[in-house]
Amino acid sequence: MKTARVAFYSSAWRGGSGWFVFALASAIAESGTAITLFAPRSEPPDREVRESKTLRRVVLPRGAGGKGTTLYRMLRSGWRVLISFVAIVEARFRHSTYLVTHLDWLQMNFFRLALIRLLGARLIYIVHDAKPHAWAFPRQLRWLEIAMLKRSYQLPSHLVTLTHACKRELVDDFGIDERKVTVIPHGAFETPFLPDLSGDTILLLFGMLRRNKHILESIKAMPLLPADCRARLIIAGAIHAEDAEYWSLCNAAIPEDTTRIQTEIGFIPEERVQHLLSICDAVLLPYAQFNSQSGVAVLAGLAGRSLIATDVGGIGELIAGGVPITRIAQPVTPETIATALAAYCGRDAAERRAEALETKVLLEDMLSWRKIGQSYSSLLGQLCGSVPPIP
Repeated sequence: MKTARVAFYSSAWRGGSGWFVFALASAIAESGTAITLFAPRSEPPDREVRESKTLRRVVLPRGAGGKGTTLYRMLRSGWRVLISFVAIVEARFRHSTYLVTHLDWLQMNFFRLALIRLLGARLIYIVHDAKPHAWAFPRQLRWLEIAMLKRSYQLPSHLVTLTHACKRELVDDFGIDERKVTVIPHGAFETPFLPDLSGDTILLLFGMLRRNKHILESIKAMPLLPADCRARLIIAGAIHAEDAEYWSLCNAAIPEDTTRIQTEIGFIPEERVQHLLSICDAVLLPYAQFNSQSGVAVLAGLAGRSLIATDVGGIGELIAGGVPITRIAQPVTPETIATALAAYCGRDAAERRAEALETKVLLEDMLSWRKIGQSYSSLLGQLCGSVPPIP
């Protein structure tokens, strides 16, 4: 098996996507594969990788992070895109294999992938979601968006998905040869175990606020709970930029006089995530149309918090692996969410605690970064033969 020299490129630098990139780079390097990470500097800084004999670091500029005037954001984005293209070209002098994930909007994603293949390099693309959670192009141009998305999956030499459900979507909906797709799960982030549950049935619905997470239905479920279930719901996360209207609908559905629903809208820094997990008992994941792995589910499980969820995508695969959850029936409605919440409320604290401990132990074993780094290194070694032609 040949030794891979890999250029690992991503535009992610914060939140769950950034954590994934930095943890994966370290895991691959620790498994013995020589890797150069091209990405902006991590936020928070303690997620940053450490350079070693097998890990080299090239820092790319960040975007504006949604801050500043429109002109400032445009200039920062333009500069970041320009430097990223220069970095991709320069990397070709030292690397024959590129591993990429968490790129930018579709247009730039497409042209970056095309550039790598035109440079004659081997390209492995890690696909987190086969389809976007919200379409970016106008309806009359949807055909073009789908065509560019399909071509983005055809261009790489190989694809990696985090779940079997996502692989099946690539095969069934985009016509990708299943032999071209390898499934390697999302690793478990290092998360402090939070031993004490609040005991007050505080529920956390956390992450990017998207339609497929059924936030509106969760809000409507709260008044349907039985009188003896005094659960409270915290909704925390950033508004999905391509579907901002959805949060407006959700916000309008929250009664002005309620004390059972609290919101915290915007990007949630890591230290605040830990605080929110520390004050909740369970994390609510009423997802649908979801084929990726849930970083939120993994994060919560490792922190010792119970999961109240549907069995879709990567969550379903965690359940198949033995991870216990309180299941939300599908199709997801306010009533099915309320039924699951009432079932959770009806369990005593000792049972909840035992379930949380079991979840943590199972996830640490199933999603070990050491195992995942070895899986990527093995795949990269296998693929280090001749570069397949551009399809």
